[in-house]
Amino acid sequence: MQLPIEVGAGDAEWNAPEPDLAVLGDAGADYGKRHPRGSELSLLVEVSDSSLRQDLIVKRDLYARAPVKEYWVLDLQGRRLIVHRDPVQGAYRQIEILAEDGLASCGGQTCAVRDLLPQTQLGATQIGVT
Repeated sequence: MQLPIEVGAGDAEWNAPEPDLAVLGDAGADYGKRHPRGSELSLLVEVSDSSLRQDLIVKRDLYARAPVKEYWVLDLQGRRLIVHRDPVQGAYRQIEILAEDGLASCGGQTCAVRDLLPQTQLGATQIGVT
């Protein structure tokens, strides 16, 4: 289930993004009465098949202003992971592009990029098939 997150005050009137995955870090006491704020998220992930441009420009800037600490774009077509970290004044200061054979880490946990991507067999992409 995808649910919206709260973004920064200047963006809140027009934006209620519903990320593909959000990992909540430290929520305030009133969390049960509202959606999580960007600043409370440890990690936010968008899975991009046909929305790469939107995810890498519009949503990236929106999440940096929120400020979401770490934002990942899983590029299915390019078979890579684009990691954005350290939001300052509405922009991410650190951007890393990890190839399919790379390793991603967040919160002391590491995973292989290829494990996040759909498997491919005979040139066709298959999700969840081994």
